[in-house]
Amino acid sequence: MTSRSTPRPTDPPEPGLLDKAPLPLAGALSALGAGASSLVLVVLPFFVAWLASTASTVSAGQSLEVGGDLWLMAHGVGLHTNAGAVTLTPWLLLAVPLLTLRWGAQRILAGVADRDAGPALLGGLRRDVGVAGACFVGAYAALAFVVALIGRFPGLAPTWWSAPLLAALWAAAVFAWQAVREFRTRGTDLAPRARWAWREYVPWWLRRAIAPAARGAALLVGFGAIGVLVLVAANLTRVVGLYGDVGAGWVGGVVLTLGQLCYLPTLAMWAVSFAAGPGFGLGEGSSITWTQAQPGPMPLVPVLGALPDPGPLPEWTLAAVAAPVLVGFVVAWLALRGPDRPRSGRDRLRLAAAAVGLCALLLTGLVVAAGGSLGSARLAHVGPVAWLVGPALLGELALGGFVAWALSGLRLRRRRD
Repeated sequence: MTSRSTPRPTDPPEPGLLDKAPLPLAGALSALGAGASSLVLVVLPFFVAWLASTASTVSAGQSLEVGGDLWLMAHGVGLHTNAGAVTLTPWLLLAVPLLTLRWGAQRILAGVADRDAGPALLGGLRRDVGVAGACFVGAYAALAFVVALIGRFPGLAPTWWSAPLLAALWAAAVFAWQAVREFRTRGTDLAPRARWAWREYVPWWLRRAIAPAARGAALLVGFGAIGVLVLVAANLTRVVGLYGDVGAGWVGGVVLTLGQLCYLPTLAMWAVSFAAGPGFGLGEGSSITWTQAQPGPMPLVPVLGALPDPGPLPEWTLAAVAAPVLVGFVVAWLALRGPDRPRSGRDRLRLAAAAVGLCALLLTGLVVAAGGSLGSARLAHVGPVAWLVGPALLGELALGGFVAWALSGLRLRRRRD
């Protein structure tokens, strides 16, 4: 005989510190917890590498300060060194603070979303969400400012005034994104008047073009990252040899590899700039384009061993232009698909042009972010030149988008016939 037990009701979990604290304090504590978590995750590997190094000339405290500067660099903050400014950002490292910020925002917004809506702010935004967001952003910016002040020592200093501004920008972006997701999941309108204005004043073709443009930009960056990894694999012997020249040891080699991976999005945009035609450079007098490679003297960074030798490049490298043309086709095709796609040729052309134009604009912004400095004089600027790459990408994306628009018109005509 089997006995069936009746499930016993469980008591609700005890409220934590954030649940008991006033909303402004809860928002600030959530941001500080997220910032401290990401700071530890960034500083710890660098500190371990310092412990394993036998040739280090800095103290333990200075190694922690350098780790904090790396955390600031992940947010886009530049560093000033004796050799000049270093502004080339390790964008993949930004994933660490963004993930912890998302965790912090989710923690505070889960409690806010369960409350009754209070008085509205500008655009109909709930006041409690606005207060929590303001405290969340302010506390994270204050933490970045403190880290910037602590990380200043002779020979290395972050740009202290940009640290709180950039930190506030990323915190606000993550909080807003998480708020939209949280309230949409619960079926609650976060800012009804703002949504009404979005539908009333933003043209339908522009609203519809945003998602395909973002997907196309992500696709082309993915193509660039694959191209970088293929080049590294093809030149693996030379890359490994440069590790030996650095002499970092196995712990330092692991940290060096992680550091280079943090620059993978930057290198991917260099590959995209190469595919577009204008290419990129590693300082004054350096350029790598479809036809010619003139890398010049390079920093002792192993991944740069994957770059081609100086001289003319084979003609087949011109095939790289197929990547942005293909992405332009995909962007326009995604915009023009679906049961509610426009029927007239003019509306379809307007939609395709908007999607391709937005994609080119996004990619141009990424090209700007992929450039920077690694010192003064010759290395004052490394990477692509945005005002050359942007128009080239626009033309190539537009070519692929035009093909997609023409094919979609043929499909509609055949269905009518």
